[in-house]
Amino acid sequence: MSTDTRAANQAGTVTAQVGSLTAEAQVRVYAPLPWSENFESGRPPFWIGGGGSLAVEDLNGNQVFRKGASRTGIHRHAIYMGPTTMSNYTVQVDVLATQQGRRRPDIGLINSGYTLDLQGNRQKIQLQSWAAELRIKEEVDFPWEPDTWYRLKLRVDIENNRGTVRGKVWPRDEPEPSDWTITAEDPLPNRTGSPGIIGYSPINIYFDNVSVVENQ
Repeated sequence: MSTDTRAANQAGTVTAQVGSLTAEAQVRVYAPLPWSENFESGRPPFWIGGGGSLAVEDLNGNQVFRKGASRTGIHRHAIYMGPTTMSNYTVQVDVLATQQGRRRPDIGLINSGYTLDLQGNRQKIQLQSWAAELRIKEEVDFPWEPDTWYRLKLRVDIENNRGTVRGKVWPRDEPEPSDWTITAEDPLPNRTGSPGIIGYSPINIYFDNVSVVENQ
């Protein structure tokens, strides 16, 4: 990561040529925290992951990041926003889900290898790590509605070789609650990892107002 406070997150291509030989490499440069993204300039070129089902589009006069159904394969996508060496931060995003029949999506945040998962059909919030094995799994009931903006917040702290993972979800138009919605303790914590967003949905879901800040 760059240490220049004037820097901005960016991505590009570097071309090297020696005689008749030419090589290209993609390069990403990350500024110090805090980061914020509202998609008014389109999809961030330095984000990693996703495909054709992800795009920036207008929703009621506001630019948002849409995840739709995958063209092929499963409908789950994870998009990473920074280096895997990051730690000691909080990530936040606004999310809105649609509904089609009984189908409702799962939407979440990623922080240092932990996922805060807002589950539509189960109407729960789950904190997890290692999704294939669910090494960490805490969940609480959380009824939530489609076509309503919610704000998700995920913080990870490492202290005395233990990890504390805290998640918070609330309607975006309401004040932030003082208490965390869900908390998990990890005796063998993930110490680093990229922030990200995740969605599992055969229908449209939307993200807006992403931020990543250092823990205070």
